[in-house]
Amino acid sequence: MLNYTIRRLISLIPVLLIVGFVVFIILRLIPGDPAAVMLGPEATETQIAALREKLGLDRPIFQQLVNWYSNMFRGDLGDSLYYRQPALAVIAQRLEPTLLLMVMSLVISLAIGLPAGIIAALKRNTFIDRGLMIFAMLGISTPSFWLGLNLIILFSLSLGWFPATGYVPIADGGLFNAMWYLFLPAFSLGFQYAGEQARVIRSSMLDVLSSDYIRTARAKGLTEKSVILIHTLKNALIPTLTQIGMCIARLAGGAVVTETVFNVPGAGKLVISAINKRDYGLVQAHILLVAMVYVVVNLFVDLLYKVVDPRIEYK
Repeated sequence: MLNYTIRRLISLIPVLLIVGFVVFIILRLIPGDPAAVMLGPEATETQIAALREKLGLDRPIFQQLVNWYSNMFRGDLGDSLYYRQPALAVIAQRLEPTLLLMVMSLVISLAIGLPAGIIAALKRNTFIDRGLMIFAMLGISTPSFWLGLNLIILFSLSLGWFPATGYVPIADGGLFNAMWYLFLPAFSLGFQYAGEQARVIRSSMLDVLSSDYIRTARAKGLTEKSVILIHTLKNALIPTLTQIGMCIARLAGGAVVTETVFNVPGAGKLVISAINKRDYGLVQAHILLVAMVYVVVNLFVDLLYKVVDPRIEYK
């Protein structure tokens, strides 16, 4: 397993190189000059040229790319052009609401999706199964931003139960208050993933329930509870773990839209602002971090397979 883990970590290097190259080129194809955006419409050509030289934007694209790669291998993902600080430091200042939003969204999706999928599998081809699968398809098909806007109208503007927008840091208002502000955005984000998890766990459980060893377990007189919890659910977890891992990785990028809708000052909203300001360093650092989350989470999920099923061998 150690050799497998090392190989997977080494494979992270070409992934980051390719992602970095693509992001670097695409950002520079976006119309607009960062120096002109920073100085505003009243700036003269001389002022813009001076700032471009100061920021290193006047150098050839290839030279900028090589310099950025060399800094990246030293653990320096560059500086924010707008904030004049290391990009990682700027992102770290906005990570709290994003991480809390990701955790709450995942918990909500698991709390809704897993029970729904299990019940649907146990009640196969009944009206309960069909109703839960319609509910799952509704979750998958509903855009998080559309659901978020409707949640704001209903629970914030009409009923007044939850704040419509914003966020209160844990240090200022406590954990409960921070979660209260993030409940609606977390639900709008987690509801979509709950539908995916419900479909995956239902399909996996149906495959396991039709296996010979499940019929044998029942023939031996095991209780239905033991058959479901010990034999069926455990063996149906591997596809579910894969889906949960992808859900975590996608939450790292999917929070961007939700944070914008609810005006949550997190890393996702920060990168949208950075794109509008042509803050190349900040956008590149954020996307590289998201790519790292994808690779690391997938590796962690692959290693969990061995815990769930000891028969799995890594080569």
